[in-house]
Amino acid sequence: MNQSAPTSPGPASAEDIVRTSNLRKTIIRKILQIFKSYPDLKDEELVFRAESDTRNLFEQMQKMPPSPEQAAPIKPRPKRRGREDRKEHVGRFFLTLIEKPLRQEGVPEVLVPVFAKSVQFLLGDEAYEKYTQKIARLLQFAAEKGYNYEQVLMSKPGKEIMQSLTDQYRLEFSSSPGFSDQLKNKLDEALVQSHKAGDSEEALDIEQTIKKAYDTFTKLLQIALPPPKK
Repeated sequence: MNQSAPTSPGPASAEDIVRTSNLRKTIIRKILQIFKSYPDLKDEELVFRAESDTRNLFEQMQKMPPSPEQAAPIKPRPKRRGREDRKEHVGRFFLTLIEKPLRQEGVPEVLVPVFAKSVQFLLGDEAYEKYTQKIARLLQFAAEKGYNYEQVLMSKPGKEIMQSLTDQYRLEFSSSPGFSDQLKNKLDEALVQSHKAGDSEEALDIEQTIKKAYDTFTKLLQIALPPPKK
């Protein structure tokens, strides 16, 4: 009894190769555009946005026949999980309400991350971990639904996290009189290091710059509210 041997998929046609090449170029251009459009986002946030915006394109590529020159898949590099990697989302959610007005008031760029990082120090590890886990669950749900990072921030659960963080920060701030001096010291360190590194050639009044940044932050902290629902 003769049995026909199973046929293996043939090589990709010239048209398929061109389509695959064009898809690759489109994906690269889109990722580059995301990096250019959102220079202030952290690496993990950029990856989240790029993954969300290119998901459909990658799915199209997976359906294409393999090209003859296709190389073996590269194993993904293990993701580093340092202390800061766990915490950057919490600071980002906290800072969203006041980041734009901070810059509009002329607070130096190098000082903005100091306010984001102050959340962990003020709230403590236990409270910080609670927010870390809550945001991680929200981001996971958003990724499954195809939402990008900005949509997560502006979602109802995202705004609730922002408000909860801000309320708790205000409470801890008002009951921790020594924290203001510690925050000013951190601002001073960041500004001095930036100036020594040559990020600015202008004469700098460090004391006045720190005072303005601190006063602006505390003023915005008291009036920060999530944006209204559109």
